[in-house]
Amino acid sequence: ESGGDIGLPGVIFVNDDLVLVMDGDLTGGDISAGTADLTIGGDLTLDSLTTVGDATLDVGGDGDVTLFDIGGDLVMDIGGNLTFDELMSQDLTLDVGGNVYGGDVDVATADMNVGGDLTLDSLTTDGDATLDVGDDTDIDSIDVGGDFVLDGGGSFKFDQLDADKVTVDVNGTI
Repeated sequence: ESGGDIGLPGVIFVNDDLVLVMDGDLTGGDISAGTADLTIGGDLTLDSLTTVGDATLDVGGDGDVTLFDIGGDLVMDIGGNLTFDELMSQDLTLDVGGNVYGGDVDVATADMNVGGDLTLDSLTTDGDATLDVGDDTDIDSIDVGGDFVLDGGGSFKFDQLDADKVTVDVNGTI
């Protein structure tokens, strides 16, 4: 447990469970663990977070992680904005107070609640994807193995959409 900021050098390997609770910012390179439970009061900035099992992140500020490679389920509660290049997990549960600026998402199922804009290069799921977005949604490629549901406060832009069933309710243009 830490009351200040932590800067992690290089690569951190934890064979079993990594539990970290802190008030400040966490900045570092790569974290690899069996499971991860991170509670960060400030911002989280990492090159990668890799787990064999589940990962839970509760971040009070912004999250900026280049690569999420999660072997189990990923649950994230981010108070600010979330930025990433690639996110892979089993079931994804995401609650972001601000905007999401992401690259490729490849998960079993996705349940995403975004307070601001949602911008992704791609969203691929084996099962359902449910998105609740406060403002605009811009996803280049959507390939959902089950139902795709979007409830958006702004516009919805996409280049490709493939799903078993599509339900879209937005306040802006499609």
